[in-house]
This record gives sequence, structure tokens and C-alpha cells, in this order.
Amino acid sequence: QKNNLAIIRMRMELAGDTETLAYIDKISHSMDDVLTLSDDVSVEDLEEVDMILLVAEVCDDYKPLGDLKFEFEGDSAIILSKYQWVYRAMSNLIDNALKFGEDSPIEVSVRTEQGSVVVCVKDHGIGIEESQLDVIFKHEYRVNPLNSDGYGIGLSLVNRVCELSRGIVWVDSEVGVGTSFYLSFPQV
Repeated sequence: QKNNLAIIRMRMELAGDTETLAYIDKISHSMDDVLTLSDDVSVEDLEEVDMILLVAEVCDDYKPLGDLKFEFEGDSAIILSKYQWVYRAMSNLIDNALKFGEDSPIEVSVRTEQGSVVVCVKDHGIGIEESQLDVIFKHEYRVNPLNSDGYGIGLSLVNRVCELSRGIVWVDSEVGVGTSFYLSFPQV
């Protein structure tokens, strides 16, 4: 199906149909998310991923959409994962920060700490109710059920990527103050 979408995308690009291109990209990203959620791999299937380069690339891709600040500490932030998985997880987190951050600056950081690579995506937006923090990583859960933009798999995808990469995810949030998502992976 992805090959068919690529052909349709190319035709829409040639025709200059940017609206349809956006829909095709959304479908393609959703397919990638579903494939990641269903993936099951062994450690031998994983590859080295440079988190500084990957997170910088995601921030560059999203820079036109909001005020993103990226910083890193350390010189080697290599983890075992798959590039596409982590790219989609970071995209989901930054996309959420843009949606719910109320146009505030988004702070993204990568640091190494005690044998781990820790990534943080922080916004200064609406925050998440404490009662929802335990369930936000469940499949199809939506913080805002009125928001039908997507399939409700973004944060469950982030959680699954962490599981597949032998890492963890957690969140700190305060209503009206903002939200910080943390991903931690074993450093190679």
C-alpha cells in the first residue's frame, strides 16, 4: 500500500495539489505508526541510532510550524532502535506539543546521564489532568476526545517505541503550566 501511496503522491506533486499531498502524508504517517505498533523484534534486529542527529532533524522539520528550541549535552547519544521508529515517536511528541502548547516555545533536549540517553519534549501549554496521566499511553486514548485529528495512537506509539528499544517513557504535567515528556534509552 505504501508503494501505491508513493505513486499517488508523486502524481499529486506533479499536479501541484498540496492539499491532497497533505492528506497522503497523513495516511502514510499513520500507516508507519500502525506498523510500528505491531512490530516485534529481537535485539539483533536493532541498529545504532544517533539521538542527537535524529532529534535535531525532527526539530528542523517542525521548525516552520512553531518556536522550537533544541539543545544537547554530551557527545555520544547512541541507542539501539530503528531510526524510523524513533523519528515517528519524536514527531508525535513535538506534534502534540504544537497542538496543546498554546503557541508557547517548545523545548527539546537530549542528554546522557548514567549510561542512559534521555530526551525531553517540554511545552508551556494547557497541561494534562493528573487523573489522565496513568492512561495517556493506552492505545486509542485521547486527552481531548473532541479532537478527531488522528487515530489516538500517538502516545501509545511512543510507549511502544520505548518498549521495543528497551527504554521507558514518562510524563510530568500541570494543568495551565505545561507538559514534559521524557524518553530514556540505554546508551550504547
